[in-house]
Amino acid sequence: MGGKSSEATVGFKYYAGVFFKLCFGPIDKIVKMSYADRVCWGGAETGIDNSYGKMVVDNPSLLGGDEREGGISGTIDVGMGYPDQPINDYLQSKQGELVPAHRGIVGLIARHLYWGNNPYPKAPAWLCQRIHIAHDGATQWYDSKAEIGTFDENYTVDLTGQLSEYTVEAGNLSQAADASTPYGNGIAMTATPVGGAALTISKAVTIEDFTHIKFRFMVSTLGSDDAGRFIIRNELGDNVISVTIGRQADIDSSRRVHINPGSGSQGIVISDGPPVLGEWYQVEIQFQPYSSNVDIYLFDSNGDLEGYHLTGYTDLHDVSGFALIQDTDSSPYGVCTFTDIRLAHVIQTGDINPAHFIREIYTNPIWGGGFPDTEMGQTYTDVADTLYAEGLGVSFFFDQEISYGDMIEEVIRTIDAVTYEDPATGLQEIKLIRPDYDAETLPLFDESNSELKELSRTEDHELFNQVIIKYLDNNTRSWQALTFQDAAAIDMSGGRINSKTIEYAGISRPDVATMVGQRDLARFSRPYHKGRRLKLNMAAYAIKPGDAFKLSSPRHGITEMVCRVMKRHPGSWLNKTVEIDWVEDIFGVPYNTYAVPVESGWVDPVQPATDFVHQTAFEVPYFLHIKRLGDSGMQFLDDDSCLYALAGARPENGVMLSYDLYSYADGGVQLPDKEIAATSYFTPYAVVSVDVDDPKVTDIPVSLLVDVDTVRVGHLVLIGNNADDQREIAAVSTSVSDGDTTLKLTRAVSDTVPKAIAAGTVIYFIGDHYGMTNTEYLPGETVEGYGVPISSLGEFTGPYTYHDLPMMGRLFKPYPPANLTIDGLSFPGNTYQPPNADIVLTWNHRDRILQSDQIIDYFEAADYGPEPSTTYLVEADALDGSLAVISASFFSLNVGLVKTYTFNIETNPPPSGTFFVRLRVITVRDGEASLQGAEVVFSYSSGYQLVENGDYQLVENGDYLMLEN
Repeated sequence: MGGKSSEATVGFKYYAGVFFKLCFGPIDKIVKMSYADRVCWGGAETGIDNSYGKMVVDNPSLLGGDEREGGISGTIDVGMGYPDQPINDYLQSKQGELVPAHRGIVGLIARHLYWGNNPYPKAPAWLCQRIHIAHDGATQWYDSKAEIGTFDENYTVDLTGQLSEYTVEAGNLSQAADASTPYGNGIAMTATPVGGAALTISKAVTIEDFTHIKFRFMVSTLGSDDAGRFIIRNELGDNVISVTIGRQADIDSSRRVHINPGSGSQGIVISDGPPVLGEWYQVEIQFQPYSSNVDIYLFDSNGDLEGYHLTGYTDLHDVSGFALIQDTDSSPYGVCTFTDIRLAHVIQTGDINPAHFIREIYTNPIWGGGFPDTEMGQTYTDVADTLYAEGLGVSFFFDQEISYGDMIEEVIRTIDAVTYEDPATGLQEIKLIRPDYDAETLPLFDESNSELKELSRTEDHELFNQVIIKYLDNNTRSWQALTFQDAAAIDMSGGRINSKTIEYAGISRPDVATMVGQRDLARFSRPYHKGRRLKLNMAAYAIKPGDAFKLSSPRHGITEMVCRVMKRHPGSWLNKTVEIDWVEDIFGVPYNTYAVPVESGWVDPVQPATDFVHQTAFEVPYFLHIKRLGDSGMQFLDDDSCLYALAGARPENGVMLSYDLYSYADGGVQLPDKEIAATSYFTPYAVVSVDVDDPKVTDIPVSLLVDVDTVRVGHLVLIGNNADDQREIAAVSTSVSDGDTTLKLTRAVSDTVPKAIAAGTVIYFIGDHYGMTNTEYLPGETVEGYGVPISSLGEFTGPYTYHDLPMMGRLFKPYPPANLTIDGLSFPGNTYQPPNADIVLTWNHRDRILQSDQIIDYFEAADYGPEPSTTYLVEADALDGSLAVISASFFSLNVGLVKTYTFNIETNPPPSGTFFVRLRVITVRDGEASLQGAEVVFSYSSGYQLVENGDYQLVENGDYLMLEN
């Protein structure tokens, strides 16, 4: 029987007005927006100091479009929080006249934002930068050294070139000429007609993922027709953007600059009047990555903004070239010269200079120490210069409460520095730990002028010959790691590696992580002396934290050891002493670290597509589909609708993008066809490492977690590859990370009951990561399906793995009872022997409609519902000593709408040879049984005896003997 098609409405789109408060403001810019961990907007939105900027997000298909969860689109007002920021008109229209202006914070006001087809919005995130703007909107202190890793637009070289490099598409080259301009060679469209034909010349240029286009023009003569046109073409060769200069007089008497005018009509006007003859203008077109939005600017020769427009176009991420056009419909003819044509394709954010960051932590009056600028010493300028030259910048994101002192500690830990108050001036100062001294000229402290109280040395077990540096990549906001080894130290330990992992949340680039990793390896791979309360005489009163000195102590075997002051304790004027904590300086002794020569091991990530590493087909349960459509969306499905789904784990080799899913009635044939494929995303998975025999266990040991960075608490998991009525669906109850060895689950949610889990079982995280075809099937049909993984080199060409799935009408089946107990015990084990013939079963109600998409634990001793017309069917199976079924359902009785039932084993005896009995409780609603039944197994005692040695044996009548241990 074939599937039935459906044209009915199956979902809704959801919109909302939302006010997002991001952080303290103002900031430099917002450079990226993500939705559901996917980038949906990119650019450089800097806001407006006395108004609101605009972000136009245009990604309605980000989450799969209308066939899946939609996407996100809408206009967002950007308030940077400047001191003169006005009240937002949209907020005021919604909240009334008394709404505040929200100065001092970065606020994003989404106007009628489309968030997708799911009533539960995904989590948005923004990547922001604040380096050059102080808390009050003023320019940053010492701004020229504030940013490390400079903003880079990476414009191409001038693409204008010579006239001979262009292709003539219409007209004749005699209608144009090379021209010398203040900006290099130009192309002058002289517009001398040849047979009345307009001139069109073009140049092919391939730029992928570009962000900016700019060019300059100058009009020498305004004719009656357009003075000139600049055309941008996409990768298909289509004209996408047209900038028309001096629009022809019979269409625009003001002869202004137009964007995309129609034939015989005006376009979007971005100038107030005609171009001034002989004056150079610049047009800049900024594409917002990950959207179809375009900012178009027109600047005059002084760089002043003449006009601006924000508009939307079809996605254009690849440029194939540009064209220059001069129309010649009528005399007189104009002359326009083009030059300085450039395209850009990189926008890179920078790091802040750590000296600037520490200084602001001290001085910020809102979230910092509130120190006046006059109390900050000159050393901050010196340290800023050094860090700028080293390229050691930081990027921090603080999303939890933290003291300003702890913030400073985290920064100085990263850059290896100390901060202190100068005892002579009272100013706040900073000192980098660097090889900035001559050991021969350092002051010497020995037994004549100091007293060494405490001395310790790094123990062997505290040494590490390998250091792993984890840093937070700014582009992906994910943790990355680099490994550094001391080969000599590894050899000395007999090849044994002793590793230390250090996290730096402020490091965002691998070059900085390398710099810090080499420093930390030197520090942790060799022993160092350190001490507390070294007492010095008043000759050392000026010594400060970070200063280097030499220490000698013959009785400790120390001779002129170079040390650093780590902390200075208050001195005693009465005793004329000062005390310091110190550590042996890593730059004061010779040491060598050697890189371990290894083969690169690099494998090209772009590989041909292969089959899934793990996969399983399943019928979509009510929980997942209502989460997808919402309560209202379910009403458009027939009561007998069944939906086919697949969980496919990412293939192990190469970078795989997605997969196409196909389903069809069993016996048919469906070849891969993009027109009907359901585009799907790979399912994260885990592999169980140890048998979990007790269904009550919630901590599941796992040996492998793959692609779990997008898994969230509350996501469903499908356990194993068995048939739907034989496997469990659970839910993630705590956060999941790569490297975890335990997965914590809420057992048996949705329409399933708890099961034992064998080692090697695959757990599929299907919460937001499964494929589903759109065809509705009927109960009783067998549906066949398969997935086709896709890499950037193309589709997997087979052989495919086909999955036959009998449809059972799962969407509309009632939920099974929960929290089943036998004689008050939950899953007591197969060897449980009831104390008498009356076996008491109890359970709790569950309700598919009432529970909706809530996570309800199977073992929660509370009732939900049940649905109207619900009753319960109690069944008993007879099992032999290996738990094989001797007689299925030898007892079966609908006990009505109750929560307890007493089963008498003497009144309802199992057949001869029974060793175990399995009792099962099934929910029935209007004749429809639950997909699974709650079950419990107990040991049947009739017909066997207890004897000494501890096994089960058959006796003459065919019954078993239980041999007691």
